[in-house]
Amino acid sequence: HVPCYDAASVLDKPAQRLSEVLTTFHLQDQLGNTTDFVGVNYYGREIIQGTGPALLSSEEYSEAGRSVFPDGLYRILRAFSKRYPH
Repeated sequence: HVPCYDAASVLDKPAQRLSEVLTTFHLQDQLGNTTDFVGVNYYGREIIQGTGPALLSSEEYSEAGRSVFPDGLYRILRAFSKRYPH
């Protein structure tokens, strides 16, 4: 599972970045070059506020509680392509 993180405000940017560093590429970095194929499960966007996810009334949410954000899949695939170019 790879979420797309966004900060609720500028003050939440450090928490957003920490969430990205701790979770986005963690498993893939541990596997290194030992795999031929990696599947990406993208369920939606996590909006970070303070120290955890926020539910904002301005967003649409799935039944799983994640913000519906189709552009997030594109952002995640671009990030993987940039980090693992081969």
